Amino acid sequence: MSGRSRYIIGIDLGTTNSSVSYADTEVGEEIHIFEIPQLTGEGQVKECPQLPSFLYLPTQYELTSCVLPWSKDTSGIVGEYARVKGAMAPLNLVTSAKSWLCHSRVGRKSPILPWGRQDSAGGKLSPVEASSRYLRHIKEAWDYCIARGDVKHKLENQTVVITIPASFDESARELTSEAAKIAGIRTFSMLEEPQAAFYSWLSVHEENWQEFIKLYQLILVFDVGGGTTDFNLITLKELGGLPVFQRMAVGDHLMLGGDNMDLALAMEMEARILPGGKRTLGIQGWVSLSEQCRAAKEQLLCDTQGRAETPGAVDISILGTGRSVIGGAVKGQITYEDVRRVTLEGFFQQVDKSDEITKDKRTGFQELGLPYVTDTAVMRHLASFLKRHAVNPALPVVSDGGVDIVRPDMVLFNGGVFKSPLIRQCAIDGLRHWFGGKPDWALDILENDRYDHAVSLGAAYYGLVKRQAAVDSGVNSPTKKIKISGGLGKAYYIAVKTGESSDDDLIAAACIVPRGFEEGGELHILEPEFQVAANTPVSFSVYCSSYRAGDRPGDIISADRDSFTELPQIKTILNYGKKAVAATIPVSLGIRLNEYGTLDVWCESKTTTHKWKLAFDIRRGPDLPNQPPSARGDLHTLNESNIDDAVKLIEGAFTGQNPDDLPRALPGVLGVHNKADWPLPAIRKMWDTLIQLRQRRLVTPGHEARWLNLAGFLLRPGFGHPLDDWRIKELWKQFSEGVKYSRNGQCRSEWWILWRRVAGGLSTQHQDIVYKRIAPFIMQKKKGPRLESSEYVELWMLVSSLEHLSPQIKTALGDELLVIIKKEKGRVLGSHFWSLSRLGARVSFYGQLDRQVTKETAERWIGECLAVSDARPEDSAYAIAQLARKTGDRTRDIDDALRGEIVKKLLTYKQGSSPAKWAGRFIRQIEELTPLDNTDENEIFGESLPIGLIVEHAPDAAK
Repeated sequence: MSGRSRYIIGIDLGTTNSSVSYADTEVGEEIHIFEIPQLTGEGQVKECPQLPSFLYLPTQYELTSCVLPWSKDTSGIVGEYARVKGAMAPLNLVTSAKSWLCHSRVGRKSPILPWGRQDSAGGKLSPVEASSRYLRHIKEAWDYCIARGDVKHKLENQTVVITIPASFDESARELTSEAAKIAGIRTFSMLEEPQAAFYSWLSVHEENWQEFIKLYQLILVFDVGGGTTDFNLITLKELGGLPVFQRMAVGDHLMLGGDNMDLALAMEMEARILPGGKRTLGIQGWVSLSEQCRAAKEQLLCDTQGRAETPGAVDISILGTGRSVIGGAVKGQITYEDVRRVTLEGFFQQVDKSDEITKDKRTGFQELGLPYVTDTAVMRHLASFLKRHAVNPALPVVSDGGVDIVRPDMVLFNGGVFKSPLIRQCAIDGLRHWFGGKPDWALDILENDRYDHAVSLGAAYYGLVKRQAAVDSGVNSPTKKIKISGGLGKAYYIAVKTGESSDDDLIAAACIVPRGFEEGGELHILEPEFQVAANTPVSFSVYCSSYRAGDRPGDIISADRDSFTELPQIKTILNYGKKAVAATIPVSLGIRLNEYGTLDVWCESKTTTHKWKLAFDIRRGPDLPNQPPSARGDLHTLNESNIDDAVKLIEGAFTGQNPDDLPRALPGVLGVHNKADWPLPAIRKMWDTLIQLRQRRLVTPGHEARWLNLAGFLLRPGFGHPLDDWRIKELWKQFSEGVKYSRNGQCRSEWWILWRRVAGGLSTQHQDIVYKRIAPFIMQKKKGPRLESSEYVELWMLVSSLEHLSPQIKTALGDELLVIIKKEKGRVLGSHFWSLSRLGARVSFYGQLDRQVTKETAERWIGECLAVSDARPEDSAYAIAQLARKTGDRTRDIDDALRGEIVKKLLTYKQGSSPAKWAGRFIRQIEELTPLDNTDENEIFGESLPIGLIVEHAPDAAK
């Protein structure tokens, strides 16, 4: 909508609560809180100052209680009544949708919420759809209460500002934008929450803010909400004789907030209230306990100010759920001391400014599937943020005890966690402990008395600031409403080749967007001259940094990898000319920052009118399947001439009559005799030659078998190199052709081995096609040609490697495999157990968490495996260990009693007088959160991985 709409609306789309504020510009600039009508009880609608960010999915018997005055839609309840209903039926409740938008290891557009709820229990929603439901409720409530049938006053026709965490990456920003558009809010801008909180403070002190803040003082916005922690640094500068606020620094994304505190309190209460011998609640009881702990925490911590006596206690009660708790409700009490100890000592403990963040990835919360931070000490994260920004010469830095750290002059607290005066004081004490004792420094507090609404109020005020700026005649116009400048909190870079010697720990990159670049701005970088390859697959490695300061567009810098965060690579073919001949073209770079805070980048030819847009693939993070992981130094660095000789050897073998000698000849030419040690860049270069020779595989059965074997080996595991997406597309063209020499058993086996090796690079659609091709044979529903035993094994290993298959298909496959295993009895093949371990794995090799089979399925399979007598117990034990491997997510982890039974069984396996070495290793995986090592990765993949490949696993035990 244009800037002249009647209303300016600020929407705080929160993790726990959402709120809306607005200004009616026809009346004035006063900002009001929109009381949001919502269901608060069965058939009861009430206007409330906040909309709890909860979505309850009712059963068919509850539909009559879901009707709102403006809608007949009964598919979900949003708000207060959703929270009430969800406490009684937790598996019907969607929570923390905003946090799930940041979780790159799940399908954020897939129906995965409520997490842990089985599909048979009813419908599920994606995080994007859940977020859109909250926004749609706000939109429809506004239209009902304010617009009242006047199209001009509908929310989508107003100036709308939606807030997001400052640390949201491009993917989460774009997904939030998509959710808003699904809700019917087509035009809006976005504002980072810490800035919104500061705008809220400015709105209150519009006339006298100069009494609080002096020139060049530094303000720390300390924002801890329900799901995230954000840090911002803002300073007051002078530009053209007028004061200007400038955002100087933004922290990295931290999934750390009130949710973590609720989980920690729930874990302690769980251990206290459960009957003897019972170690954990089921998922329904756990969600109910977590919600009760949240309510108790808020009541006991936030109700202390002005009270002479210490708050008492809150009763909690968990209903019996049959399997989880026997014999009715379990009751207990949460005391003020419990909450104070867990929250203050566990999350806001006093730390030294020199302390480093704990890196032990076995200690993080994973109770409900979200990748919370492993170190929960908020002040330690703050110290790290202030130390990392000490490299910025524009910030005030103090040195003490060998530690350089930025020192703020004042702090503004924001977020629901800081509603507690005790927590605020704890944070203040921590800052004063770091910087106190200096006569030239004192920490001032910018008071915020509207923690529930500061963000939405600030967003509405920001809308007023933007409107005023649009009508001001110039930057030097005196104004009461001051805009915070600063633009992007990160600088962006594209990796370049400089011709200098390479260092795996350094990145050479061109700065394409400096920190502070403003929304709506454009850049054209003409120098230095960039060269790009046209008509051939190319990739652009993109990085960002929150900490580097002073880099200008076009600057070529070389810095440690730790200085950057890698983004999804841009992979494309720049088409040029009619003949599509490979060429190198000089280009300039163009950059635009759109209204949602995401970047558009394009190349412009300097010699023609050609222009190519480089689109960020923001739907996937760099740690998702098919994405190249961070490179590491190769154990073997091959001479380029050796690789060229290997390429010529491959060409000669397939254009001649006998490629059988390749396996023996290639190691000698490369100078590395163990082919598992051939580094990733070398094997991909050889594959590029091999795909050009694809027609030569049709010459003889020997040619075909050798081509298939080599193609799979050189492209394994289907991802890891910037151009592997393109390579997979080229290879997939062969799938429809099938095996030419289909009567040759070796050719058929090599065909299936090929697709198993590259399965990690196949899309969900491709994997479904592969499954449908082979399912009739392994599911015993089709009488086809008699399979050789080796081919039958390979079919099972392939299908179990397709991690994108649905949990339902994997369950059916595993059940069929168990039938085979039980029939074979003592003659069970180790490969059958390996296949079962992959179908039911708690830790995926490359797949998404929502594609794993349920914990109930894994538990059932474990029970059947324990009953199987196997001549090689390490095979069945391996499968059981992968089915029982601890992740920390109780929606996926097996029951503790079964875990104990497995460990007892494994301890019976002996090698002499000691437990078998493999048994001890499996026990650790079952009992502890253990990160995957190289041995684990190779076992999971089924063979060795290429040297130079690091697989980024799901944020659980795999990390």
